[in-house]
Amino acid sequence: MVWTDLANNASQYTAKLRERFPLADAKTISTAEDREDLVQNLAQQHDLTLMEVNQEIDDLLFVESLARQASDLRAG
Repeated sequence: MVWTDLANNASQYTAKLRERFPLADAKTISTAEDREDLVQNLAQQHDLTLMEVNQEIDDLLFVESLARQASDLRAG
C-alpha cells in the first residue's frame, strides 16, 4: 500500500489513523492536500515531530500492505 491508496480512500482509513492519532478528526484527515499537509497537521495536534508522524504513517501503510498481500494469497 502506498500513500495514494490512503489519500484516495481517506474515509476507509480514518479509523486506523485515529487509532494512532486519537486527536485527529475526520476533517483533518480527509481535507489534507497531500501527505506533507497531513503530517504537519497531525504533528501539531499531537505534539510530535514530523519524523515521528511520518514513521507512524509508514508503519500503517506497511501493515496495510501486508494485510492486503495476505488477503490476495488466501483468495488465490
